[in-house]
Amino acid sequence: MNRAEKAEQILTSMEKRYEEEKDYRVMPDCISYSTVINAYANSNTEESGIHADAILRRMINRYLLGDTKCRPNAVAFTVAIKAHSAAINAALLAEGTSATKDDDVQRKRTEASARRCEDLLQQLCLMCQNQGNDRTLKPTSVTFESVIQALTLANDVEGVERVKLLRDDGGMIINNTRRK
Repeated sequence: MNRAEKAEQILTSMEKRYEEEKDYRVMPDCISYSTVINAYANSNTEESGIHADAILRRMINRYLLGDTKCRPNAVAFTVAIKAHSAAINAALLAEGTSATKDDDVQRKRTEASARRCEDLLQQLCLMCQNQGNDRTLKPTSVTFESVIQALTLANDVEGVERVKLLRDDGGMIINNTRRK
């Protein structure tokens, strides 16, 4: 069990204890979830992005069910994007070191993670716009650069251009055009 899996295990036990005992001392919040997502971003495995997405979804679900302490912010989305970038780097490293890896499968994983980075960025930008440009939801330069790096690694030139335009427009989505 790696450190990210251990962090998720602790988060799960916090959720369970809070649900069963209503012990507010262990009530997970945005920081708890973001910390686990960040652990996955730092784990540098091919599954980093998948696990980070699952944790982000759990946090968003708690927020939608009325837990205001689990309100997602730009940090949570940025570390989820970094987790997908870590998955891309791990996949490319595995591709370069293993003759038994299927290159087509690795390429598809890389492309899927890069697309997910762009999707997360667009979701964050839309949330920021819909919340009256709430500063806690405003993507940072790190957010944009992480997505650009992921798309570059996936050789998605059009995606890089879309993100650069989005960045130059201050994160405002005017025409929600998507890739083909």
